[in-house]
Amino acid sequence: MSGNNSGIFYFIELTVRWKKTLFAVLVISLSGSVITAFLLPVYYKSVSTFYPYSPKAYDPRYFFASSGNIELFGTGDDADRVVSIGNSSELANYIIEKYNLIDRYDIDRNNPYYYINVTKKFRKNYSIKEDMRSAIIVTVYDQNPDTAALIANDIVNYIDSLNRKPVIEANRDLLIKYKKDLELRYRTMDSIVKKSSKNSPGGQNGLNQIMSTDIMRTYNNLKEVETRMAVLNENFKTLYVIDRAAPVIKKAKPVRWLIVTLSTSGALLLTFICIVLIDQYNQVYKRSDKHFFKA
Repeated sequence: MSGNNSGIFYFIELTVRWKKTLFAVLVISLSGSVITAFLLPVYYKSVSTFYPYSPKAYDPRYFFASSGNIELFGTGDDADRVVSIGNSSELANYIIEKYNLIDRYDIDRNNPYYYINVTKKFRKNYSIKEDMRSAIIVTVYDQNPDTAALIANDIVNYIDSLNRKPVIEANRDLLIKYKKDLELRYRTMDSIVKKSSKNSPGGQNGLNQIMSTDIMRTYNNLKEVETRMAVLNENFKTLYVIDRAAPVIKKAKPVRWLIVTLSTSGALLLTFICIVLIDQYNQVYKRSDKHFFKA
């Protein structure tokens, strides 16, 4: 107990002895941090929240063959896929180019690393993550509240387009395949019919029936995929947006009081540590009267 009291009295005595230095540091650090805090650019935050749908809810390959039990919302894997899309270079490049962030962020184009610099700054002002309720949160900071909301909503729309792109491409590729298959079967049948007519005019009925069945099967597959594509062309959505981003006029950063508090406290703490070290050094060499520094 007495040791604690002596320690407290020591720090109080040290503070009194070095009060001028501490006061000077307080004034300088407080003034500097206030000026710095008010010179920093102001940013506004805009947020959009959404849930990803399950692919079984929008991919015709699933619900055309389903028995009616369709999952509406996606799993953790679907959320991870959407977050990965949101963090992709393709999305970053799209936003950087569309909103001319190189000039908007005052990036020097003469710098050979200017695109790396603008990408870093964009990612500093943008985040996408999954919250505790499995919702996906898109957050954008910008010096203009309207632009922040515009970019946030555009990001969600672009994620949606990238998320449905593989579904459209897979069905389109299947459509092209069945069209080629149907054309090939028509040509094959025509060639076989011509050869059979020359060799044995009366013996082609069975072969014609087999080819016709094969052609009809391919034709039905083609019509099914065409129906799928018609559904996909209706601009389907893969994301359920709960909250669209809206302009918020409240300043999000910098938090000036926090900057001033941390800067001033840090400067005083560092100064006090230096004072303790100097005092301890002086006490070691007290007998020789070779003081390193005096208050």
